[in-house]
Amino acid sequence: MANKSVDFGKIINRSWEVTLKNKWLWVIGIVLAVFGGGAGGTNLYSNFSNAQKGTNSATSSSQFTDVIGNLLKSVPVATWVLLVLGFILIILFSVAVAWIIVSWAKGALIKGFDDAEKDKKVDLKILGSHGIASLKKLFIYNLISIGMFLAIMVGSLIVLFVLGVIFAFIPVVGVILMIPLWIIGFLGIFILVVLFAMISIYAERLIVLKNYSPWVAWKKGLSLSRGNFLHSLIMGIINTAIGCSVGCLSMLVLLIILGLPALLFAIPMFSGGSFHLPNIFQIIGIVVLVIFYFVANSVIRAFLIVFNYGNWNQLFWKVMKEELK
Repeated sequence: MANKSVDFGKIINRSWEVTLKNKWLWVIGIVLAVFGGGAGGTNLYSNFSNAQKGTNSATSSSQFTDVIGNLLKSVPVATWVLLVLGFILIILFSVAVAWIIVSWAKGALIKGFDDAEKDKKVDLKILGSHGIASLKKLFIYNLISIGMFLAIMVGSLIVLFVLGVIFAFIPVVGVILMIPLWIIGFLGIFILVVLFAMISIYAERLIVLKNYSPWVAWKKGLSLSRGNFLHSLIMGIINTAIGCSVGCLSMLVLLIILGLPALLFAIPMFSGGSFHLPNIFQIIGIVVLVIFYFVANSVIRAFLIVFNYGNWNQLFWKVMKEELK
């Protein structure tokens, strides 16, 4: 495959056609958009009062701290241990549930797109059965992949740390050597992340489409990634470029479409140079606009996810055909 040309334009056109035609695949795309991506953030705000209120604020803060301190002391250590363990268990349970859902959705979308690309019937019942069929293997594969990644990552960081400590004791030369060492280290981590992403792309399809066992799929995925690194990298760049372009353009369009009605609801709240609490109609209008934005954004993300999976499916089959020659 490394020496064979790939018609990426043909792959993109076919994926676009199949994605537009099969709306049931979008449902699975929405599931992956919700559970397989996204990020949350916490904003830290610091409020400062003027000098006149400074003393009162400090006194109130001290009293509040004393109350919290007494409350913490009144709770037995065993209770805190149970609370921490319970919190950890909740996190682990949430992660496990998310993995199960994502594994199901990946199996459903990979096999579902393969059916749709071959003009077979695709509906929610069929997609659900596809997801269940490969759920266990994909879940086990995720554990293997994450374990391997963490083992290599931790080992690499330990080596970098030890070399850094050794170089630190070498005057001048050691400091100079540390710069390329860390550059190589960060570059290595980047390549490792890319390689593991490629392994997953091939291994997951080997599991779903070729019924490989998780460990055999990981090893075969590694082999396919190394032998088809350039084509895989190009496909990844294309998917990223299209995703960023469509995503940014759609967000701009949504902001333009929703901007005018949002202003119509917001302007009366600031009339007369002061802020006015919104009435019930303004609240309903703002809530509807927010819901519409998130629904539209989720649908667009789902479309792009299905489209990307289709591109990888087609590249996978081209790679497998070359393997059989």
